Amino acid sequence: MATSTTQKYLLILYNPDAVSWALAAAVFCGAISGYLWHNAPPSAALMGDAGSRPIGLFVGMCVVVTGNPATVFFVGALLLFNGATGLAKVALMRLFGWRILGSIRFPFHDHVRKNLHWSNAQVLLRFLLIHVASIWLLIILLIKVR
Repeated sequence: MATSTTQKYLLILYNPDAVSWALAAAVFCGAISGYLWHNAPPSAALMGDAGSRPIGLFVGMCVVVTGNPATVFFVGALLLFNGATGLAKVALMRLFGWRILGSIRFPFHDHVRKNLHWSNAQVLLRFLLIHVASIWLLIILLIKVR
């Protein structure tokens, strides 16, 4: 078991399969980048649920492989906000007739596109900046700086 001093200091778990997972994540990011490059407006192919669900599954698998419970809460909160709130809204409306969050559309990027009149490019860039800031916050929180 090869561990470094930095790894011990930061309390980073040793995972012998980390290289394989990092390579798979890099390939996955490359494939998604190729899709986004090819599918720049005007869109030529729609991803839909058949493409977005495997992406979510892979992200979830990578989060579990990290072995850090904080990543589960951080990534899970984002997924719950974007996906489960829409499901909860529809369930409450159908089961109880409650119109909670009635003025908000889900997924949230549809809400800002329709209600705030953002263009597709504005939605993409602003959400990208929010995600980059979130990733840096996650990195700062997860690296146990003393």
